[in-house]
Amino acid sequence: MNKRAQIAPFMVLVIAVIILAIAATMLIGEAVFQRIRLANIADSALITVASKFCQSLNQIKAIHTRMFLNYISLQTSLITMTGTCGRCYGIGVFCSIADGYARTLGMNLLGIQSNYSLCRQAGEIARNAGKNMRTGLYDASFGGALVDEPKPFLSSEVSPDGGLDYEAYANRDSNFTTVFRTFKKANPKTWFINNRLSYSFNKSTKAFLEKQGTLTVGAPEASYESYLSVTLEGIPTEVQVKPQRMIVVFFKVIYTPWGCIPIPIPVPHPWAWINSVYIGSSPYTLRVQKKLTFKTLPFFSRDIILTHNNAVKIRGTVWSSYDFTLTQ
Repeated sequence: MNKRAQIAPFMVLVIAVIILAIAATMLIGEAVFQRIRLANIADSALITVASKFCQSLNQIKAIHTRMFLNYISLQTSLITMTGTCGRCYGIGVFCSIADGYARTLGMNLLGIQSNYSLCRQAGEIARNAGKNMRTGLYDASFGGALVDEPKPFLSSEVSPDGGLDYEAYANRDSNFTTVFRTFKKANPKTWFINNRLSYSFNKSTKAFLEKQGTLTVGAPEASYESYLSVTLEGIPTEVQVKPQRMIVVFFKVIYTPWGCIPIPIPVPHPWAWINSVYIGSSPYTLRVQKKLTFKTLPFFSRDIILTHNNAVKIRGTVWSSYDFTLTQ
């Protein structure tokens, strides 16, 4: 019996298995690497932006404390103010309402003006806090090198003898950077209000030269090889500050046969301190999704969609410090 070359089929089978194992290892390794990279960038962006958001809220808390102390100081000054009449024993009471209002108005205007200015300052910080959080998450997620779109040399960067102008190449913005910057410039006050932005692009150089990437509001376009999508949930577009309306009191004296009786007279104070800061419904969620395309590996799925979710919960009030915790 001729037994020559009987091991050849087994060798072919082993080689085929090895080739498939190498391909599978490449695919799994790339998918795991991209997943870790996606998670690291998303988590880092969320932690950094949430930390800055809490710093802004703590600035508002500090302003609230100053306003509250101003209110207490104003009220203390009014009840210890000396009246213009010597018959009132000199402390905290006035012989007439007109005298009390005149003296109170002078001090109250200064106190109210000071707290009004502080409240406006707190409102400005609050308006920027929500905007900065949303823009920071979009900028960090899209700018974290997750868009691996090719950047081929232009004809102007290649000399006739085949040399390459690496300096011009390095200084030239990528297509994504140009598209993202143009999108923000076209809608400078509203682009960050969108809850989902997606950048669709081609990973192969040939496909990129035929069709460059595009940025869309909402879902990505299906005609591209890959995409990066960023979704924000629960993050307010604007934080709102609500002032506390109160009164300050001075005393008007009434003379009776039994002696002087002080009667409290209220005066409105529209900006006594900060009543509350509306920061939306915490937790705030960041979802980053990326589509991977493998066209060079036969017998394997060509598309893999990676998704990473993380959220932060903001804790605190204007009477305490603000901080955050990761919830996922």
